[in-house]
Amino acid sequence: MGVNMARKLRIGLIVFPLKSPDYECGQSFLTQFIQIITPLSERVTVITGNYFPENIPSNVELVEVKAPKVKSYKESATSKIYRLVLAQFTVSLKLIQMSKKIDTILLFFGSGLIFLPTLVAWIQRKKIIVVTTGSFSQSTRAQYKPLLGSIFYSVMWLIEQFNYGLASRITVGSENMIRDLHINKYQKKVLSNKVTTYLDTDVFKIKRSLLERDNIIGYVGRLCAEKGVIEFAKAIPLILSKKDDIKFLIVGDGPLMDDMKKYMGQSSCLDKVVFTGWVPYNKIPYCINIMKFHILPSYTEALGGANLEAMACGAISIANNVGGLPDVVIDGETGFLLEDNSPQSIANKVVEILGYSETELEIMQRKANEFVEENFTYERVVESWRQVLCESFKIETKVLK
Repeated sequence: MGVNMARKLRIGLIVFPLKSPDYECGQSFLTQFIQIITPLSERVTVITGNYFPENIPSNVELVEVKAPKVKSYKESATSKIYRLVLAQFTVSLKLIQMSKKIDTILLFFGSGLIFLPTLVAWIQRKKIIVVTTGSFSQSTRAQYKPLLGSIFYSVMWLIEQFNYGLASRITVGSENMIRDLHINKYQKKVLSNKVTTYLDTDVFKIKRSLLERDNIIGYVGRLCAEKGVIEFAKAIPLILSKKDDIKFLIVGDGPLMDDMKKYMGQSSCLDKVVFTGWVPYNKIPYCINIMKFHILPSYTEALGGANLEAMACGAISIANNVGGLPDVVIDGETGFLLEDNSPQSIANKVVEILGYSETELEIMQRKANEFVEENFTYERVVESWRQVLCESFKIETKVLK
């Protein structure tokens, strides 16, 4: 007879303190994952900092650690190191205090930054599940000049490997992430196709046909180095030199906005580009429905939340061939993959895509939309995590209504 684990399991969700309560991306990302796991557990204890949700489920206890707020995109390396070290002790202390209320640790959203809490959990003989949402080491390397980037990459890589080694299970969003994260040696621990986000397809949906959209290539997300936005900016004048009937819409904010604007001004193409700055999440579907194409030239990515939103809203996806993106953007079927994210490669691919007929693009749009609706609904993602917990505990469970 199966055991209803939802009435027994007590999860500790460990998250590296968010940069700021105003950091909407981190706030919404964490809130979504909490909504996924709460139906599967009697109790969820969330240990993090700078996280202040408006509403949390009744079986969730939020344990707030004191964490410095990041006040500027141009945070110094010294400040980052201070936050990294401080988080190890503040999170570990809270974990020790809450130990009797927790059976299983889920290490989420920044597992390349947390190491002492993982060791504490291992010593306490907790089951540890590392939830990978991309590679923090690869992301860090893209943010800095070569020497400093290599140093930070090495540190983060060691932390990631440390966590993988102590973990009972490692979840990834897709098969390709196993290769991209270099975790083949942990194959026996890995559970693939376990995503951490879902889409409300009543909100993220096609509201305009492709024929109603101008030739607008858009980007939605943070304007930071690991997202490949500088490479995209450098590709824009190359694209316009061959196709001048195109406009660009860049939705988001970040440390590289000024650099992007400066480069485009020097290249005399700023009049073809609209920067919206930060946009409330509920306005994102409207922005995407203006775009005919959406580009994601990241250096590292899981499945790309903005990419999934674009596919749901009918913008043709153009994504770099990294992380789990090839498992979602099936080249020539649900979107297009770049050979790499160099400016020339981006420009060549965009010019090639512009040669496709409206009929061909409409077929691709429909397939992409159907793919998201089939695989990223709330019910589908919750069921996926039910399976994770079943596999981890070797018992049957069901979703707690």
